[in-house]
Formats: sequence, C-alpha cells, structure tokens
Amino acid sequence: MDGRRVAAVLAVGLVLAGCRSDARSGGGGGRVTEAPSPAPGGWVVVFAVGDPDSLEDESALIQRRAPGNVAVQPASCWEGLADELDVTGDTYVAAVAGSSEQEVERAAARVGLDVVFRGPGEQICQD
Repeated sequence: MDGRRVAAVLAVGLVLAGCRSDARSGGGGGRVTEAPSPAPGGWVVVFAVGDPDSLEDESALIQRRAPGNVAVQPASCWEGLADELDVTGDTYVAAVAGSSEQEVERAAARVGLDVVFRGPGEQICQD
C-alpha cells in the first residue's frame, strides 16, 4: 500500500471512529432527495451510503478534494438524515458537511461526485 493510500485509510478510520450507533444496518435507495429549507445547525451533501468498507473510494476522494469538510459517519450523526435517505441509523454516509450551505456546496463541487442528498442537517456526532 503506498503512502497516500495509507494516509487516506487512516484519515477515514479516524473519521469513522467519531460516531457510532446501535441501530440496525440498512441499504441506501437509488433516489436523490433534497431538503427544502436551511437549518441553523449546518448543511450536508451526501454522495454515497453503505457500510464503511464500501465507501472507501468515495471517502478517499472526499479527503483529497475537500479535507476540511469530510463527513464519513453513520446517518444517525445528522438529525433526520437516516429517515430522509430511507436507511437505518448505522448505515454510513460519505458526505461533505459544514456550517453553511455555501461552504458545503463549494466543497461538494470540488468533490465532483453524484449527489444522493443535499440539505440542512444538524450534525449531532463530533469528530
């Protein structure tokens, strides 16, 4: 494994350790959803959902292109996100998150992946 890959795996591992949930696991649907109004607690753009191992490529890309906004955590780390995505709370998301819509949309544009969900989201887990 080359040094960059090791660094990306370590970074993802640290982020994944930031939040845990006891909910059942579930899979993501294929629909794209968008929340209608901004929330005072922050903003999130989700690119993929699944178990942590299946999100390795997306996580590494997010880490490279938007390191200050990496959010690879269980969906339960955002109020209502699991319901919006129609997954269980311990299903992981590969996302970018931040305090404002503008900040997160700029980060999402740098990442360049297809979006599964974008909208307000108060992050309730801390790194």
